[in-house]
Amino acid sequence: MKFSGVRTFTLMLAASTAGCSSWALGDCTQTESRDLDLDATGVRALAISGRAGSLDIRGEPGLERVIVSGKACADDGETLAGVRLSERRNGDRLEVTAELPEPGSNWGWSSSPTLDLEIRVPSRLALEVTDSSGDTSIRDVSDTTVQDSSGDLRIANIAGTLSVNDSSGDIDIRDVAGDVRIPSDSSGDIGIENVEGNVLIDEDSSGSIEIRQVRGDADVKVDSSGDIGFVAVGGSARVGTDSSGDIEASDIGRDFIVGRDGSGGIRHDKVRGAVRIPED
Repeated sequence: MKFSGVRTFTLMLAASTAGCSSWALGDCTQTESRDLDLDATGVRALAISGRAGSLDIRGEPGLERVIVSGKACADDGETLAGVRLSERRNGDRLEVTAELPEPGSNWGWSSSPTLDLEIRVPSRLALEVTDSSGDTSIRDVSDTTVQDSSGDLRIANIAGTLSVNDSSGDIDIRDVAGDVRIPSDSSGDIGIENVEGNVLIDEDSSGSIEIRQVRGDADVKVDSSGDIGFVAVGGSARVGTDSSGDIEASDIGRDFIVGRDGSGGIRHDKVRGAVRIPED
């Protein structure tokens, strides 16, 4: 089986300064910068809340500031003035929030306002990222938690653990020093590669899953539809319940186990431990 449903992972930067990412009938006609430069001395955790627009977060060793470069887009000056960045610090926690005006009667068929963000942060910081819509890129940071509603998500070089909740859009994850957990994913392909810890996907509704080069165990608890592939897993590869789609496991250091399978084939090779799969 070829894992054609999952694209090979290529880290792509969100093109946040190339233009506005509005989704309505036309592009916005007015733009302004929205920037912050914040002291991160003593900060251990950074919470970033994005709204409509792309989000590009990059960690830098030795940096002790949080530098936000934003581009606000809207169709009129009043709406543009309502696109803001706010910041708040509480002890060792720093919060950066994108604020967009609520839809008004003057919007009509015009495009919605957006705020594209590029954020440079100290690579030592733990991140909590919430994003409503637009593509998101995160790389070179510490422990990271992501809550994403829509848009593609690309994450690389995480020096700790990673947790991702996602509603729609593809997820590409590469080079994680700790565990990876995806409690819930509604739609879109998932590609995970080069993880030093364990990988756990609690529930996936639709889209293919490909998990490669994992030192620990790789588990998919519940999958509704789409192919599942395990390649080069040092521990065990397990699927709890799969409704439809093929399952393949290759080069597994310990056991390969499938609990329940609806439709689709199951294939395996180079499994060093036990193989337990449903009988045809």
